[in-house]
Amino acid sequence: MKLMNHLNRYTNEELKNSDQICSSCHLNFSSTRAGDKHRIGTFGKDRRCASPEEVGLVKNINPYGAIVYSL
Repeated sequence: MKLMNHLNRYTNEELKNSDQICSSCHLNFSSTRAGDKHRIGTFGKDRRCASPEEVGLVKNINPYGAIVYSL
């Protein structure tokens, strides 16, 4: 059974079903771990999205032309 792809509703980019979208900055990530890594700071205090490059994530272009960051 083939899984359906989905769209980032903010950027309209097509993503694999397993890709994650940050609910704050709307960037695409290849896994929950990659998305969690770009969220830095303390919950309820200074939590924010870091630049993916700042936390060592790698920029990839998926087969549909969307940018997806990975570990």
